[in-house]
Amino acid sequence: MNRIKIILTEQGRSQRWLSEKINRSYPAVTLYCNNKVQPSLSILFRIAEVLEVDIRILLNHQYGEGSSRGPRQSAKANLVEMTRMNSFAQ
Repeated sequence: MNRIKIILTEQGRSQRWLSEKINRSYPAVTLYCNNKVQPSLSILFRIAEVLEVDIRILLNHQYGEGSSRGPRQSAKANLVEMTRMNSFAQ
């Protein structure tokens, strides 16, 4: 599943705006946004470029939480959670 619709909403942009920017029909973009159809990688890269986000934010729910959360923060959060879970297991 992708997060295109979420990112568009966060940025205050419309699906129609995106369809014009990536040269795809509005119905096609609507299908992407509603996760009825997944865009090809080349289209996904173009969407990330137009939205000025890392492509991983469009694909990964955890990575994209809060939009500004980067890979180091996610890795650190995962490490903290794994450490916490390990301490309970012992």
